[in-house]
Amino acid sequence: MNVQVFDERRCILGEGPVWHAATGRVVWLDILSCLIRWRSLEGEVGEVTMPRHIGALLPAADGTWLAFLVDGVYRLTADFGSPRLLIEFPHRLPPVAGEPQIRANDAKVAPDGRVFCGTMPYDWQGQPGAAALYLLDPTGLQLVDQATISNGLGWSPDGTAMYYIDTPLGGVDVFDVAPTGEVSGRRPLLRLPTGSGYPDGMTVDSAGGLWVAVWEGSRVQRYTPDGQPAGQIELPAARVTSCAFIGPELRHLVITTASIEDDNPAAGLTYLTEVDVPGQPQPLALL
Repeated sequence: MNVQVFDERRCILGEGPVWHAATGRVVWLDILSCLIRWRSLEGEVGEVTMPRHIGALLPAADGTWLAFLVDGVYRLTADFGSPRLLIEFPHRLPPVAGEPQIRANDAKVAPDGRVFCGTMPYDWQGQPGAAALYLLDPTGLQLVDQATISNGLGWSPDGTAMYYIDTPLGGVDVFDVAPTGEVSGRRPLLRLPTGSGYPDGMTVDSAGGLWVAVWEGSRVQRYTPDGQPAGQIELPAARVTSCAFIGPELRHLVITTASIEDDNPAAGLTYLTEVDVPGQPQPLALL
């Protein structure tokens, strides 16, 4: 596929792209620079600095945004201002002696408007299982499962399956989704071959195909709903972090990358390619 640079601003850790149809903007993060960045399809750009590392950003149905910072979940105005704390994460900041230092990581809105969000330790290799995947509802954070690096999330087009990545496990797991929205029955769906990179962010297209960004793999890998490889997009940067379908017809895929510990000038840029199978619309958080 023909891959082109969508945005030349270099990110240390580009992540979490979102297509915001209401404004015609692609919004993404540079986590370690505490930045929210955006770009319209017409080329208008902007960015806003957050007070702390921001692991995810999701649009809400009321026109505001949910920002997942180190210490908790905040509500931002439509122009990413006036952070207001909604709920603190259960980890303590700064951590007491012997406790892991943890930050927010990937988050997604389910088709029914529910919000799932995850965390990860900064020292993930030394603290396996210290993080978690949560369901965020009006009463607070409900634990779904323990994790080491809670990462990509996605749903099947019919809403009956939720896909989930805990990066060190090396693949994608799947949950059953009940008609009421509850998830259960987590089990492995696929695993990447050893030495081929680590799964990071993820999105799901309208045919149920899973698009997985592969850290240290220089690619976004597509899989069928039953976990079989079904093509890939090669990138000029090794640390591919996440992807999202964008545009009025959702026929373009925007891809974020990281430049952390990588002096390749192509690393950390944000890329774009056209795809044959369109994506699914971005749900809005009902919170």
